[in-house]
Amino acid sequence: MFGPPHSAHVCHDFGESVMHRVLVRRALASAIALSVLTITAACGSDDDPADRAGDDPGTSQSTDAGTDPGTDPGADEEPDAEPPADDVSLPDDVCSLLTAEEVSEAVGVTVTLEAGPSGDCAFGEEDPRGISGLVGVVRDAGSNGGYDAYLSGISATLTDPQLAEISGLGDAATTYVGVPAFGGSTQLMAGGVVDRGDFLEQVTMSQASDLTADQLVPAAEALLRLLDGKLT
Repeated sequence: MFGPPHSAHVCHDFGESVMHRVLVRRALASAIALSVLTITAACGSDDDPADRAGDDPGTSQSTDAGTDPGTDPGADEEPDAEPPADDVSLPDDVCSLLTAEEVSEAVGVTVTLEAGPSGDCAFGEEDPRGISGLVGVVRDAGSNGGYDAYLSGISATLTDPQLAEISGLGDAATTYVGVPAFGGSTQLMAGGVVDRGDFLEQVTMSQASDLTADQLVPAAEALLRLLDGKLT
C-alpha cells in the first residue's frame, strides 16, 4: 500500500533530510499534545454556603440539641463511590498494548515499534523515507481543554488541515491531514483523535514518500480503531 518511490538517485544530504523529517514529526506531536493541556481558569467563588450557615450560633445549638446520643454520627454518611465498571486503566507504555504485526496491518506496510519517553508508541518502516508516527493517549484531557482544544491545536500546527469526523469511536472522533505550518516540509502529515472524556486517544503520522491524503487518512483511522479496541 505504502512505500518509498523507486529512484536511482540518492541525494548527498539524505541523512540530514531524514533527521529533519523526524524532528518535524516529533515537534508536531508535541505541539498538538501541549495545546490539549492548556488549563482554563475556573469561574466561581471559593466561599461555601454550607460554611456560612454554620456561623449562626442558633443554628448550631439547635442542631446539637436534636442529636440523639444513641445514634451513630456516621450512620447517614454515604460510602465512597465505587469506580465505574467500564473505567479505563491507561497504560504507562502504549506499546505494551500493541504488536508490530497489528500496526503493520493497520497502515499497510511493515513497521517496527519503539516505546517513547512519554509513554507514546513510535512506529516506522525500516526505510526512513517511508511512513512513521506515534500512537498514544492524552491523560486528564477533560479538565484541560479536551477534544476541542486538541482540534484547535491541529489548526495551529498544520496549514489548512482537512478534518473529517469518523463514527463509532468514543464521544467524537476526527482524522486530519495537512502540511506542517513549520519546519519547511512540503509532505503531508496525518493523524486523528478520539474523545474519551477524561482522556484522548491520538495518532500522528508523517512520511517522505509523496503519499496522498487518500492513503494516509484511512491508515490514521485504522490506527485509532486499533488503539481504541485495546483500551475499551
